Amino acid sequence: GIPDVFIPVRADGQAAPGCGTPVTLDESCVGKADGWYCSEKRDYASFQCKAQAISLGYQCATGKKCVFSGQSRVATMENGLPQCR
Repeated sequence: GIPDVFIPVRADGQAAPGCGTPVTLDESCVGKADGWYCSEKRDYASFQCKAQAISLGYQCATGKKCVFSGQSRVATMENGLPQCR
């Protein structure tokens, strides 16, 4: 239940101060409801959409993948964070 790795990003999709390049820079929340989504480009990454903008990013530990359901790739949640397996 404890996150393996967390990558904070600002609402504008830029890396938070002191952080490397977030995995969510090339993702989009346009047309998506608020919530967490697994990345289509990186199976270990997910991002949170709020008001059709990325508000946070999350990365699974090495060797694990974001768990999602449906074609919209809505992340399966566990203890308030995207689930990794």
